[in-house]
Amino acid sequence: MHPHDPWDWLSNGGQFMKQKQNASLLGTLLFWLIPGILSGIAASVSACLFAYQKLSLLADMLTKTSLPAALGQIAHGDFSAGASFLKHYGYEPFDFFLPAFCFFCILCILLFECCGILLYLRTRKQEDLLQTRIDELTAYLHAANAGEVSALSRQEDCLSYLEDEIYKTVTELSTARTSAIADHAALSDQIANMAHQLKTPLTSMSFMAELLEMHQTPDTAEYLLRLNHQIDRLRTLTSNLLTLARLDSHAITFTPKPVELTELITVSCEPLHDWMAEKEISFHTICDGEESGLFLPLDFHWTSEALLNLFKNCLEHTPPGGSITVSLASNPLYAELIIEDTGCGFAEAEIPHLFDRFFRGEHAAPESVGIGLSLAKAIIERQNGHIRAANTADGHARFTIHLYY
Repeated sequence: MHPHDPWDWLSNGGQFMKQKQNASLLGTLLFWLIPGILSGIAASVSACLFAYQKLSLLADMLTKTSLPAALGQIAHGDFSAGASFLKHYGYEPFDFFLPAFCFFCILCILLFECCGILLYLRTRKQEDLLQTRIDELTAYLHAANAGEVSALSRQEDCLSYLEDEIYKTVTELSTARTSAIADHAALSDQIANMAHQLKTPLTSMSFMAELLEMHQTPDTAEYLLRLNHQIDRLRTLTSNLLTLARLDSHAITFTPKPVELTELITVSCEPLHDWMAEKEISFHTICDGEESGLFLPLDFHWTSEALLNLFKNCLEHTPPGGSITVSLASNPLYAELIIEDTGCGFAEAEIPHLFDRFFRGEHAAPESVGIGLSLAKAIIERQNGHIRAANTADGHARFTIHLYY
C-alpha cells in the first residue's frame, strides 16, 4: 500500500470551505438576531412611555381648555393628573406595546441583520482572498516538491513576508538539490569507472590462475586457493560497486510483480547453504498461516539480492553452531521481516552508520569492504520499503524491514 499523497486533502478543500462558510453565515444571522430583538423591545418600551406621557399631558390640558389650545400648551400640562384621568377611563401605559413591538422589533432586526450581513460579506471577501493566496503558495510548494521551481508572483499583503521566506527557502533548496544531484552523479560515474577498470585486470588474473592450476604442484595448491579467493572477492566488490552506481543513476529498472515472501526468503538464502553447513548454522523462517501465502509487489531478483546481503552479514557474525531466524508478520499497512542472528550484535555507537557506504564495524570480517548493507538499504528503499538495525534484548543483531503494500 503506497502512502497517500500529502496534497490529496486539497481536493476536498472546496467542499469543506463551502460548508464552513454556510455555517458561518447561519451563525452570523443568529448572532445579530438577539441584539435586534433586544433593541426592538427597548425601542417599543421607550415609544410606549413617550406616547403615554404626551397623551397624559394632552388629556390634562383638555380638561382645562379646548383642543386647539391644549395642543399649543401641551408642555404646561400635569402628567400625574393626566395619567390619573387616562387610568380612570382604562388606558394603561403599555396598551400600545404590542403594535409598537411588532413595528420596532421588525425594524431593528432588519437593521442589525443588514449590518451583520455586510460585516460577514466583508470578512468573507478577506477570507477568500487569504484562501486564494494560501492556495497559490500551496501550489507553488507542490510544484517545488516535484522539482518544477518557477518565479513566485509578488503581492503586497499579510502573507508577503511568508511569501518571501518561502521563495528564498525553495530557491536555496533547489540550488542545493541540483548541486547534490550533480555531485552524486559525478561520484557514481567515478565509482562505475573504477569498477570497469577493475574488470580487465580481474579477467587477466582469472585467466592466469586457470593456467597455473593446469601446472600446479602440492606446494602451490594453497597459494592458488588463496589467489582464487581474492579474485572472487574483487569480482564481488566490482559487481557491488557497479550495482550501487547504477542505483544512484537510476539506471536499474525495478519490475514489481506479486512475490510470495516465504519463497523469496528461501531463494535468497540458497547461495549460503554450503557456508551455513560448514559453520553448522541453522536457518529458520517463522510465520503464521496467513503470512505463509503473503504476496507483495516486488522485483524478485533485486529484493533477493538485498536479503542475500543481509543474510551474509548475519552469517559472518554468527559463531559456529548458532542460528539465523527470519520472522514474518503483516498488518493492513505493510509486511514486516525481522532477521535475527545469535552473534555478538552491534556496538551502539556503530548503529547509526551501519548502512553508510564503506563503513566497517569493529567486528567486521577482514575481507569486508562495507558495501553489502548499503546496497541492501538502497534496493529496499527504492521499492517503497524501510530498513533499520538494532540489538535484541539478548544483545544479538536484528534487522527489521517494512515492505509497504
